[in-house]
Amino acid sequence: MKTILFFAFLVLSLNLGAIDIPTVNYDSSRTNANGAEASLTPTNVAAGRVSLLGRWSTDGYVFAQPLVVTGVTVSGVLRNLLIAVTMNNSVYAFDADHPGVTVWSNLAFATPYAGYPVAEAALYGVSQGCLSTPAADTSALKLYVVCQNNTPNWILRSIDLTTGSTLSSVTISGQVTGTGDPGDTTSGANLVFNPGREFQRVGITLANGNVYIGFAGLDDSRPYHGWVFAYTGSDFSQVGVWCGSPNSWGAGIWMSGGGIAVDGSGNLYVTTGNDGGYDGVTNFSESVVKLSPTLIVLDWFTPSNNSALDSADADVSSNRALLIPGTTLAVVAGKDFNVYVIDTTCMGHLQGSSGCPLQTFKTNASGTPGPASGAYGMTFMNNVLYVPTTAGSLYAFTYSGGTFNATPLATETTSYGTPGPAQIAGSINGTSNGIIWVVTAAASAHATVRAGILHAWNPTTLAEYWNSSTSGVDDLGNMTKFAAPVVANGRVYVSALDGGVAVYGLRTSAESGGTATLGGSAVFR
Repeated sequence: MKTILFFAFLVLSLNLGAIDIPTVNYDSSRTNANGAEASLTPTNVAAGRVSLLGRWSTDGYVFAQPLVVTGVTVSGVLRNLLIAVTMNNSVYAFDADHPGVTVWSNLAFATPYAGYPVAEAALYGVSQGCLSTPAADTSALKLYVVCQNNTPNWILRSIDLTTGSTLSSVTISGQVTGTGDPGDTTSGANLVFNPGREFQRVGITLANGNVYIGFAGLDDSRPYHGWVFAYTGSDFSQVGVWCGSPNSWGAGIWMSGGGIAVDGSGNLYVTTGNDGGYDGVTNFSESVVKLSPTLIVLDWFTPSNNSALDSADADVSSNRALLIPGTTLAVVAGKDFNVYVIDTTCMGHLQGSSGCPLQTFKTNASGTPGPASGAYGMTFMNNVLYVPTTAGSLYAFTYSGGTFNATPLATETTSYGTPGPAQIAGSINGTSNGIIWVVTAAASAHATVRAGILHAWNPTTLAEYWNSSTSGVDDLGNMTKFAAPVVANGRVYVSALDGGVAVYGLRTSAESGGTATLGGSAVFR
């Protein structure tokens, strides 16, 4: 009788107060913070109660951020799912509460692209499959994932979260008016999307009933362009196509794997990279561009030194746009160590050409812009912006009354090399018990596989509460660049190149002793 009552309690409590992380960077504002984390507190983390709980293994490298979708009934059992995708074109749903337990998998639905030319791929020995972070529709119980096959084409798929089966798919294609670059594919007066020249790193975005997918180039190898595609989530009808350099080249949209930010009206914000030039008409390199739900340009901001940024390979798009909740402000921090605070109702076009409000400040005044410099991630939590950089390495800036204090609240000055502590996220319960979670490497991870370390830091002082390297049994393994740790429901999920996904949390008596089988293959350990 006790066993039955315990099982019933478990099933009923699985989804009580549980938090979903269904998208890259946690939410459509791309804050990278969970504001309702009640279990992981500074007290219990600093006391050493957090530890490695286990891992889920996959058939290939996981470059994407994991997702958490709670309260999904699979084969009659209520589950909290942890979603991971691999470069082998596989999708996994793990039991988020039981390390090592796989609920379903959709394995290698296409041969991945073997012509992956990025230098790091040769080092990792991988082909290009599912690279970007997928997105989950928690109401329709659908997962949307984009992966590349060996044709090479980029394929958008919808997957049933209850079974793992593929529901529908479409080959991403399109064209826009433009002359392109020598070597481009054209059709009459149109520039045609060439999937073999494009790199789908940006996390998938769901908004307005549509699926949005962004592209950049492969190793900045011409010809390439920044593209955004929109398809309906229901039947994959194409809603819109936008190219940031139709009469030139470049302006890639990669954003360190971050997501396209979406405001309350359904408008989208993308950041673009270097090369190709800016004219404010059709070519938008080094810019923050506001797009309508159907991908019409509504407004934009471009730094006045965009030509210098182009020459230095100092992309604005090394970071996503982050929307400050409850305001009309967007924050962008790229490779030049500048933070731009832009009013999305008046973005100003070319910097200095209008009276639109703009705040700019430096994270590190001594930083030199370059191909591997600057900021590759951000978190906004409890009115503080956390910006990791390659020359500093983490800065915290307080926000109040529409502006940021340009003098940092705190600075964590250990140098971790490129890309710096880019894997950063926050957890807090309302306005208390905040923690900054950071994955770092002891040396540069640029074109190099490095062991990662998960840290928990005080959000006010950036002093350390705990890290995964101190015990000798909590090691993360090799780090995945640009995939933020996911903090949800008392657990921290981290993509690890050599281990699929690792999970950290508070050890309980149920996890430290004995086993109790609870429906299907789920096992407490």
